[in-house]
Amino acid sequence: MSAPPHSKSPYRSRSVLYLYRELWMLIHGARRMFIGAVLLLVSAQVVLLTVPYISARAINTLQLRGWAGMSAAGLGLLLVLVVAAASWVLHGPARVLERNVALLVRRRMSAALLERLFSLPLAWHESHHSGATTQRILQSTHALSGFAQSQFIYLNSAVRLVGPLCALWVIEPLVGLAAVAWVRGDERVGDRL
Repeated sequence: MSAPPHSKSPYRSRSVLYLYRELWMLIHGARRMFIGAVLLLVSAQVVLLTVPYISARAINTLQLRGWAGMSAAGLGLLLVLVVAAASWVLHGPARVLERNVALLVRRRMSAALLERLFSLPLAWHESHHSGATTQRILQSTHALSGFAQSQFIYLNSAVRLVGPLCALWVIEPLVGLAAVAWVRGDERVGDRL
């Protein structure tokens, strides 16, 4: 671990930034792997953002040309399958990299916590139950490694929120601005609940 739990940190101990800071500290030497996983996961989601556009073009072709546009619309739907496959080609290796980083985090955090545990005086060990200490170490280790292993969930959510807002902004800036204002308003309502 980077700092003892009682030290002052610029991050709240339960914030996402704290988790990312601890994760970043533990993955020294494997940061390229983590960044690669993040880039692949984001790319997979960005590729999927093209599906509504391609589908809409296929439907538009059918509406404008009727039966004569069936082959063009079919090619559009085939392209949707190709895009989905491309997304999985990016997503699969990213998850493998993400899992490798999570295992590294688990190993390093376990080693750091055990090192700190073994450095404590014998009197401390006599006054604390070993089962409870083991449970706390396991919980801490599994929490941060689980966080490292679940990045695809957070990235997926972020891209699926920001991507359509950007698309709306490109298509019609006023509509994009209204959508961003609506999302911001939703965040404030959620904070009050």
